[in-house]
Amino acid sequence: MLKVIHNFVEKMRSYIYIYRKGLGFSVAKNKYIRLAGFTASILFIVLGFTSVFPIVNNKDEASATPEPSTSEVTITSSSSTASVDIIPGNSLGTFASSTNSSEVAFSVTTNNLAGYVLNIEGNDATGVLTNASTGTTLDSIASTTSEADFSANTSAGSNYNGKWGIKPSKYVDSGTVIDNTTLNNYLKAPTTSSFIAMDTTSVANPTTANNYTIGLGARVDYEKASGTYTSTFNIQAVARTMAYEITYSNGGVSDVTGTTATESNTAAISGVTLATSGFT
Repeated sequence: MLKVIHNFVEKMRSYIYIYRKGLGFSVAKNKYIRLAGFTASILFIVLGFTSVFPIVNNKDEASATPEPSTSEVTITSSSSTASVDIIPGNSLGTFASSTNSSEVAFSVTTNNLAGYVLNIEGNDATGVLTNASTGTTLDSIASTTSEADFSANTSAGSNYNGKWGIKPSKYVDSGTVIDNTTLNNYLKAPTTSSFIAMDTTSVANPTTANNYTIGLGARVDYEKASGTYTSTFNIQAVARTMAYEITYSNGGVSDVTGTTATESNTAAISGVTLATSGFT
């Protein structure tokens, strides 16, 4: 009996019954209704699936209109020459150094958000001061030397006779910027292969300038020929590179390195003169 009912229900799914009043029953198989019903079922299943598992577009889109920006570094010099006069006073030698009024003096500004690096560069391979008349030279000290040692009136101090050193108001030692205005240390002269790192900054200073000085010290005895000993050096400030981090809406991160403008943005003073004279 159950099997008969089941067969009847299956038959009913394949036919449509049309009742016409007064004429009895007319039965016809309708394939179009079956097709429409099947399509509707698929749509219903698809809509149900998407309501549980919604389709999400994970594509991140970013757009921006680039605006030109220029990193500027400016050096302004009020004095481009440092000098010192020495008159030997005894057989152990005599030390002298630049006074405030006889030092190289300049200032640096930049609008670069990462700041700048400041270097002193040499124009020859030896870092000597040369007497143009006689060809004799004053050699550079070999390493950083305190003024106390350089000027000592002792036999140890006399080892510095015929030597000179450069005294910047700041210098970088092992990554640390040293304020040399009170230390009064003298550094080995820069050459074409070895520069002096004078300062490194990390912020923009477009309106308030950073001020610097460069002096020199020298020690001579009676054996050094009298005259003027000179050399020239270059001061260069370069905009530092800047590291950017871009964070996207989906949590992704990208690192970008560059400056706000050109990598090679540089300001320089060329031909800074350091000179000693006297020795009479």
